[in-house]
Amino acid sequence: MKIRLEDFEYKTGKFPVVDINIDKCWVDDGNKAKTFHSVFAVRDAGTEEESTVFLNSYNHPFDYNGGNIFEEAVQSLTDYFADPAN
Repeated sequence: MKIRLEDFEYKTGKFPVVDINIDKCWVDDGNKAKTFHSVFAVRDAGTEEESTVFLNSYNHPFDYNGGNIFEEAVQSLTDYFADPAN
């Protein structure tokens, strides 16, 4: 699953556009879920876009509430990137 965010700011800097690719999600017996995802900086290069990976993350934790695991992962990641201290 891929989501695009604009005006993205994280520890490594500010980016006008990023793509977050969620490659895998899994849940344990206690409804604790984790993701494997990558974040790409996207740059408009005229007629096409160029992407550069700047973050690969394994095991981003979140509480699984029983819905679509990828949708819940997207919500968890966007909340996390909005406030990494939480």
